Amino acid sequence: MSTLPPLLLKARCRTLHPYSQLVSQLVATSCCAASSAEENFIAAAAAGASQSIGLVANIAANLIAFLSLLAFVNWLLSWLGSLVDHPELSFEVRQSQRPLSSFGTAAGASRPLSYQLGEI
Repeated sequence: MSTLPPLLLKARCRTLHPYSQLVSQLVATSCCAASSAEENFIAAAAAGASQSIGLVANIAANLIAFLSLLAFVNWLLSWLGSLVDHPELSFEVRQSQRPLSSFGTAAGASRPLSYQLGEI
């Protein structure tokens, strides 16, 4: 059953299907609960578990892609830093320094001292 109020449901139906069907027909079809082919609790749980495998695989693939992109940015910054004699430059170090160095600056420390605080 839909949890949207009827007025918002009508607005959603009009934006998705502008004047192609009657609103009452769209509200009636979107408010109905989906029927399942499973007859008992265990069959429904097994069907839900098998459907969630694809979702978990998608999350894992996105996580791997994000970490590989982060590793590439780290490598690129390290390579660019090595061109100017700063091979320790990386995205992770820069982003980890930012929160703690701002606390040091707020506490009244000088900028070089606050950067040292950020490296802790």
